[in-house]
Amino acid sequence: MLTKYTVKVTACKQECPVLLSNGNLCAQGDLEGGRHYAIFIDPFPKPTYLFALVAGDLSMREETFVAKSGKTVDLRIYVQPPNADRTAHALESLKLAMAWDEQRFGLEYDLEVFNIVAVDDFNMVS
Repeated sequence: MLTKYTVKVTACKQECPVLLSNGNLCAQGDLEGGRHYAIFIDPFPKPTYLFALVAGDLSMREETFVAKSGKTVDLRIYVQPPNADRTAHALESLKLAMAWDEQRFGLEYDLEVFNIVAVDDFNMVS
């Protein structure tokens, strides 16, 4: 079973300044009581096991990838702050992989942003 996702994530802005989910960020802002929100729309149907949501205090490194069509995709890698200086190789590998997909299979990345989260451990709630 495949579904499209529209997700609103809310959290304490001080504890979880980074809010991420599948798809493109379409709105974000501050709420009362020191909270904030982000709304993501993923227009492409996918199975539930590919749904992702991340909220935390993370550092981000960002670069861009220009597809063959000229479309620009923002590439972002989120890590715990002590690991912020360890992301350059991952971004270069991602750009090479995206170029390979285009060259080998004619596939262009379909969203505006490609996010990667790489953390030491995580909690999964189902």
